[in-house]
Amino acid sequence: MEGTEKEWETLLHHLLSNGYDPDEYLNTMDNIQTAIADKKYLEEHPEEADKEELSYIDDDIEVWEEELNDMREDWKPEKEPNMDEEIELLKKWVKER
Repeated sequence: MEGTEKEWETLLHHLLSNGYDPDEYLNTMDNIQTAIADKKYLEEHPEEADKEELSYIDDDIEVWEEELNDMREDWKPEKEPNMDEEIELLKKWVKER
């Protein structure tokens, strides 16, 4: 069954078979995107932030990126994955669950 082989290579399958919650993966991605937007806003409005706050945001982003890397560790898709498609699969699964 050659057609089903690709399904086994999805990020969704990898996360589920390794005990990770796809919803947690998506939430961590959202946290990173929000933090990046917050950082950009604070850089554009320096009067509203101090260097310490920006440092905390950088630290948070680093921790969340490491979490995503840990969740993807040992994921070996056959070809270069289209991450937009992989994320859509995760979102669809979470929504239908």
